[in-house]
Amino acid sequence: MMIMIRFELKKIFSKPVNKIVFVILIVALCVVSHFAVGYADYVDENGETRTGVTATRALREEKNEWAGYITDDVLQKVLEENALINNSEEYLSNDVTENNKAYSKKQGFSDIRELINWAFCDFQEYNYYRADSVTQREIQSFYDRRTESLIEWLNSDAQENRYSEQERQFLIAQYKKLKTPFYYEYADGWESILEYAPSIFMLVVLISGFLVFGIFSDEIQLKADSIFFSTKLGRNKAIAAKIKAGFIVVTSIYWIMVLLFSGIVLTVLGTGGANCAIQNGFPNWKSFYNIKQEISLEYLSEEKYLRP
Repeated sequence: MMIMIRFELKKIFSKPVNKIVFVILIVALCVVSHFAVGYADYVDENGETRTGVTATRALREEKNEWAGYITDDVLQKVLEENALINNSEEYLSNDVTENNKAYSKKQGFSDIRELINWAFCDFQEYNYYRADSVTQREIQSFYDRRTESLIEWLNSDAQENRYSEQERQFLIAQYKKLKTPFYYEYADGWESILEYAPSIFMLVVLISGFLVFGIFSDEIQLKADSIFFSTKLGRNKAIAAKIKAGFIVVTSIYWIMVLLFSGIVLTVLGTGGANCAIQNGFPNWKSFYNIKQEISLEYLSEEKYLRP
C-alpha cells in the first residue's frame, strides 16, 4: 500500500501544472503575510505614521505600559487621559498633523478605549467617539454592559423568532461565564492572525484542490482506466491509495501554510497577549467563546462567531 501511495504522490508532484500551483501558493502566502504584518502601524510624536519592525516595537512598548487587569481604576484613568488629550491644542486644531500628534498620545490605551466604545454602544452599533462621552459613573458598569446589550438585542423585535429560548439562555450564560476583569497586554500579533488567517484557509483549500483534481482522471485521460480498474487491486487498494495520497497532500499543505503564516506574523509582531481573552481584541468583543488568543485559531475555519 505504501508503494502505491508513494507512486500517487510522485504523480501529483511531478506534474508541471502542479509546480505552478505551488508557486501560486507561495505568492499567496507572501501577499497575505505582507498585509497581516502591516496590521499595526505607529504614529510618532511628530504626527508621522511609521510601519515596519521599529514601529511595531514602539507600539508594543506604549501598549504594554497599560498591561495588567482592566479594573475600574484603569478604566477611569483611560477616560481621564482621553479627556485630557481631547482638550489639548493638537486635538482641537484644524491641522491634520496636529490631530495625528494628539492621536499618538492615545495609542497606548487605544485598545482599552475601543473596548469602552463597544461596551457602551448598542449590540449592533459602533461609535468611535462613544468613549468621549462615557462618564466616570457609567464606566463602573463596563463589564455588565456587555451582557446587558446582548439581552437587549435578544429581546428586540427584530430577533424575536431568530433564537429559541434555550439558545438565548445559552448565549447569556456564556457571556456571564467570561472571567472579569480582563487581563490586557499588547496582542497585535494574535489579532492580526485572527484577522487574516481565514484568507489563508480559503486560499489553501481552493488552490490545493487543483493539486489533487486529477487523481482519478489521469487514467481516463491516458486511456488506461479499463486496464487500471480491471487489475486485481485496481478497485480497492489502488483507489484507497489515491484517496490517501490526496488526503496527505491537502492536509500537509494546509498545516505547512498555516504554520508558516503564523510564524511570520508572530515573529514580526510578537507573541505577546497569548493569555488575553479574545474579547480583548477589537473584532471579538461579542464572541461567546471564552477562550484565549493562543487556542482560538482552531475556531476560525467554522462559523462560530455571534454576528449581528
